[in-house]
Amino acid sequence: DYIQAARYEQMVRCYKVSMEEFLSMGYGWVVKKATLNFKRPLILSDVMIVSTQVRSIDGPDAIVSFEILNKRNEKLCCDGEMIYTMINLKNGRSEKIPETIKEKYLV
Repeated sequence: DYIQAARYEQMVRCYKVSMEEFLSMGYGWVVKKATLNFKRPLILSDVMIVSTQVRSIDGPDAIVSFEILNKRNEKLCCDGEMIYTMINLKNGRSEKIPETIKEKYLV
């Protein structure tokens, strides 16, 4: 959930395309694969810093790396990679990511 929230915020801040705008274009994302490497725990009162970065785009897939740091001591709590597949919302099938979207995401 934290990684998804960070991605949605990053879409607006860095790519100037909100998730709502992306959905209105007829596209959505599904998680194809998630790799999480837990390093140290976070407790309920901890505040975290989540950073994400699109590493590459291949066909319908966007490979996104992430890190979750404890804000108090800036120690790494978790890192990993998510593979998102873009789908066409009308038919539910994967679709190659258009060049116009690639240009925005590969900043």
